[in-house]
Amino acid sequence: MGRPAACRWAALATLVTVGACSGHDAGPSSAAAAPSPKGPVRPPPAGVVATAKAVHRAGQTFLTWPETGRGGTGRFHVYRALTPLGPAQLAALDARTRLHTLPPDTGRASTDRWLDREGRWSTRYLDRWVIESGAAPLPPETGLYVFTVHADDLGGAPAAGAYYAVTAESGDGSEVLWATTGPVEERVSPPEAVRAQTGPDGKGHVYVQFMDLRRWNPTFHAPRAANGHLGLGPTASQPAYAYTYLVSEPSPASCPGGVPRSLPVFVNLHGWGGGSYRDPVAATPYYCALQLTPTDFGETWWFGFAEGHDYGRTAVPPDGTTVVNYTEQRVLRMLADLRRDPVLGSSVDPERVYVWGHSMGGSGALALASRYPQVFAAAYASQPMTHPDVDPQWTKDMVAKWGRPEQRLGVRSEGPEAAAAKLGRSDGTPVFEWQRHGRQIRDRLADEVAPFGISHGRLDTVLAWPIQGRPVYAELDAGRRAWAGAMLDAEHTWAAFNGLPPTLGADRSLAPFKGFKVRKDETVPGLSGSTGNAPLPPPDPPAPLPAYNTHFEWSASWHPWHERPVDEPSRWCMSLRTTDGRTVGVGVTPRRTQAFRPAPGSKWRSIATYLGPTPAGAPPSGTAPPIAADADGLLLVPVDVTPEGVRLCLEPG
Repeated sequence: MGRPAACRWAALATLVTVGACSGHDAGPSSAAAAPSPKGPVRPPPAGVVATAKAVHRAGQTFLTWPETGRGGTGRFHVYRALTPLGPAQLAALDARTRLHTLPPDTGRASTDRWLDREGRWSTRYLDRWVIESGAAPLPPETGLYVFTVHADDLGGAPAAGAYYAVTAESGDGSEVLWATTGPVEERVSPPEAVRAQTGPDGKGHVYVQFMDLRRWNPTFHAPRAANGHLGLGPTASQPAYAYTYLVSEPSPASCPGGVPRSLPVFVNLHGWGGGSYRDPVAATPYYCALQLTPTDFGETWWFGFAEGHDYGRTAVPPDGTTVVNYTEQRVLRMLADLRRDPVLGSSVDPERVYVWGHSMGGSGALALASRYPQVFAAAYASQPMTHPDVDPQWTKDMVAKWGRPEQRLGVRSEGPEAAAAKLGRSDGTPVFEWQRHGRQIRDRLADEVAPFGISHGRLDTVLAWPIQGRPVYAELDAGRRAWAGAMLDAEHTWAAFNGLPPTLGADRSLAPFKGFKVRKDETVPGLSGSTGNAPLPPPDPPAPLPAYNTHFEWSASWHPWHERPVDEPSRWCMSLRTTDGRTVGVGVTPRRTQAFRPAPGSKWRSIATYLGPTPAGAPPSGTAPPIAADADGLLLVPVDVTPEGVRLCLEPG
C-alpha cells in the first residue's frame, strides 16, 4: 500500500517487464518473475545507431523507434530519466530501473483483430497503431511505447524534461544502446483518445485509447494460445494496452429539422461472441444521437480481469489475485475522452448519456447503471446475466477472467475523473458476488442507480429464465429504485426496450428514453412493493407473463403530463399515475435528488393530493403519520396511485 499508485502493478515477465517507475520499486507478484538480469550496456556499432522520437501530448509520451537491423534476441529495453541517458549512465543503472522490456513489432495493432463466423482472423479497423489524430499508421518494424505520466515521475515539479533510451538485447546478455531521445517536456494531464480513421460518409470515426501500461495487465488481450494468438502466429507477443472503438455522428436524415448543437450519447454494448463484431465506420443508424461502440473481445462481461497474473502462462488466476474493472475503465474513459474531443466534444450533452445492451451487453448495461449513476442518465438491459455462478456453462467461461467462484477473488474499481471513488468501500468484494447485479442493487441501498428497464424471455435457454431472470426481480424491487421489468414470450433475442418504465419509454419515433430526453440531473421516484405487480418471485412457469412497475409513469421535464418534480432542501414532490386503469398502492423513495437530503432520523410528513377522486381508504391529504428517514437518509412513503394521478409531496414533519 506504500508504493505510488503508478507502481502497484507488478512484473509480467514473459511479455512486459514493469520496472521501477522512475525510482520506485514496482515489486514482484506471485505470478511473475523478477526482471531479467541486466548485462553491460555497449555503445552502438558505427552506423547502426537509430533515431527515436518522443512526443508528449495530453499526459502521455509516445516513444517510437525503428527496429530494422536489431539482431540479438529481438527484445528491447526502455529507460527513462530526468537527466541525459548514454552508455555510461545506462551501464550504471540496475535492471529494475527499466521501464519495460518489449518484444518486437509493438507498433502493430494486435488487439484490433476479429474472428469472423467462418473462423478467419483479420484486421478489425487498424493493422498498425495511429498515435496522432489525422496521421498515418506507424510503418512496419516500428517499436512503440506509450508512457502515462504521474506526479511522482516529475521529481516534484509541475513539469519536467524527460530523456528516453532504448537498448537492444543481445544474445550474450548484454544490451546495445539502440536509440536515445530528449529532453521532452512532460506534465500530468488526462489522456486523450487518438482519432485514427474516418469512414467514407465522414460521420463514423475509429478512435484509439492508450491505457496506462503501468496500471494495466497487458497479457489478457495479448496474442496467446487461448485466443488463437489472434491469428498472428505463435511467436506474436505484443503487449495489449491499446484499444479501438467507434464514435458515430448522426446523419442529417436522422435529425428532422437539422442536427442540433447539443446531442445525447448512447453506449451500445454487444453480446458474447469471441470478438466477432465489426460495426461499420459510418453514421449512427436510426437515432439523432452520438453512438459509442466499444468491443469487449475476450468476453470480460464488460467488467475486467485479474491484475498481476500472466495469462500467457496459466489460464486461471491464483488465489489472492485482485480482479480489476479494466473494461469498465475503458468505457468510462471513452466517454471522458468524447467530452474533451476537440471536434465533437462541444456537441456532447453530459446530462443525456445512456447505455444499453443485450445478453452480455445487458449485464454490462445493468452494472454500469448501478455503479456510475453520475455518468449515465438511464439504462436498458435486455436479457442480462444476473447470477454468474449458478450456470456451469457460463461459470466455466468466467473462470479464466475471475478465477473459480470458491477462490472468492476480490474486486477493485477504478476510473477516470474519480468515477469509481464511491465504489472504494466495496473493493475486496468477491467478484462473483459483485457481478450479481440484482443483489448489489438491493444491498447497496444508499447508493444511487441510474433509472433502468430490464427484460427476460421465458423461453430463453442461453441465459436460462429460471436461474437468470426469475431470481433478480425480487432483489430489484427491494432496492427501491426507479426501474421496471417485463417477461417476454421470447427466446434469447433483443427485447426492443420492452420493460422500460413508461416515463423512460420510446417516443413516437421509437427512440428510447423519450427520444433521448431523459436527464441525469433530475430526481426520480424509487418504486417498491406495488400491489399492481406480479408476485415475487415471479411465477414459474411465468404465466401470465409477469411485469413490474410498467404500469407507473411519473411527470418529468421530458414527459410533463403534470407538474414537474420539486427537489429542494426542505421539499420534494412527484406526480405519478397508473397507465392501465387500476388504482394500486406503492412505496415511493425519493431518488437521484439534487438538493433534497434528509438527515438520518429526521421526520417528514407526506401530502398526497389526488388529481381525480380520492381512493377509498386513503387518508385525507396531509393526515398521514410522519415518516422518519432511515440511517442512510432514505424515506419510504406509501401512497395509492390512481389513473388520474396523485401529487405526492414531502415536507418537514
